[in-house]
Amino acid sequence: MNDELRRLDLTPLNFPKCHYSDLESDNEVIFMEDLRDKGFQMYDRKKGLDSIHTTLIVKALARLHAASLLLQARTPDTDLVDRFPFLRKDWHNTSEDDDVDILGKMCKPGLDMAEAVLQRYKSHGGGDPWVAEVKDRVTEFFISVIKREAPFEVICHGDCWNNNVLFR
Repeated sequence: MNDELRRLDLTPLNFPKCHYSDLESDNEVIFMEDLRDKGFQMYDRKKGLDSIHTTLIVKALARLHAASLLLQARTPDTDLVDRFPFLRKDWHNTSEDDDVDILGKMCKPGLDMAEAVLQRYKSHGGGDPWVAEVKDRVTEFFISVIKREAPFEVICHGDCWNNNVLFR
């Protein structure tokens, strides 16, 4: 995607340099540039992000999505997943065991907490039944919203949370 952005004289995406990658099935590995030397650091994942940092992330994600559209537009008759087969990978579950719902196990405690907070403020209009409805179907919900569907087929980050974002 950065090659495509450079070709169009646009600013490349802010990613560390990739020194090595191997996409051999079940042995995937990637070695990236250590950005600590450039003053980057992880944000404390236990703190919420302020609006300035949140805006930076949303803008970076929007640029990623737009860059994927530009890349697709260069070869409109070829699907990006045909050019880059690793994009077909199912990223919603990291377990070898189909009976283990990793995503659901990770998200349910946060949704339980959100539900409790909303219930506490029910007299102020809180307690949205959507949280209670979705928390037991969180994996199904995520799969439905990340499903590839034209015209919204873009490359997404896939794991955007505080520990996967660096600031300086």
